[in-house]
This record gives sequence, structure tokens and C-alpha cells, in this order.
Amino acid sequence: MKIIPVKFIVGLSIICLIIFPILFYIVSFLLFYILSIGNSIVPYHVIFITMAFGIIIEIMFIVSPEYCKLVINNGTISNFIFDGTHNDGWCESISNIKKIELVGKEEVQKYFKQFNKSKAILIDFGNYKVKYIYAGGFSKKQIQRIFNLLRVNKY
Repeated sequence: MKIIPVKFIVGLSIICLIIFPILFYIVSFLLFYILSIGNSIVPYHVIFITMAFGIIIEIMFIVSPEYCKLVINNGTISNFIFDGTHNDGWCESISNIKKIELVGKEEVQKYFKQFNKSKAILIDFGNYKVKYIYAGGFSKKQIQRIFNLLRVNKY
């Protein structure tokens, strides 16, 4: 099971399907205007090609596991959610989970001083091994699903 934060998908969609084509259209418009001196109409196929390229980029980011994913598979949990710290890329066994809870910034900073986001899922694997998953990009439904997959019903 791969869980991708909703806010990541929305942000990536806006960049790849709206901002990127608009910027490309503006550059194409200026280029066509300069080359044709006065005839500044950009063919529509330029916009469609740009949007198709944006969709391909978006699919590559979403499919690739190293870009913003939480992977729960074969009794392990792997965190690929990049939050600006060195917390991403870890993999642990779900059977070792002793405690899991949704907490605020202050609670996470007891273990990870560099954490400066609003909320996280704090997971205690026992033996003083505590990890977190940045939860700011997940919806409440996704957070509940994560807890259900980790066999914890409340947060």
C-alpha cells in the first residue's frame, strides 16, 4: 500500500498542469513574436504538448517511491516523505510498533530538534527507537487509514 499525501498531489498537479504550461506558453509567445515580428499567435498544439509533458512529469513523481510516499508492505513501513530534515528513507517492521500517535510540533521536538512542521505521526518502535512521519500533507481520512493499516484504531 502506497499512501501519497493529498497536498503533494494537488501541488504537483498545479505546477505540472497549470503553472508549467502557462510559463511555456509565455516563452513560446515571446519566441514566436520575436521570430515572426508581429505575428504572435502560438499554435494550440504547443499548449497540448506542454500539458502532456506536465502529466508525464507528474506521473513520474507519483510512481517513483523516492518522492513523497509512505509505503506499507509485507509487514514493514517505509517513510519517503521529505520534510526538509533527514527523517525520510527509513524502513521499520510494523510488528515492533509499541505506540503510535498524532502529535504536534512540541512533542516531536523532544526527539527531533530540527522538526519545525505543524504535526506528525510519532511512532515508538521500542528500545528508544522513535521515528516520525510528517503528517501535514495527509488528509484526516489518510491519517486514519495509516492508523488502521498499522493496526491502531484511534489517534
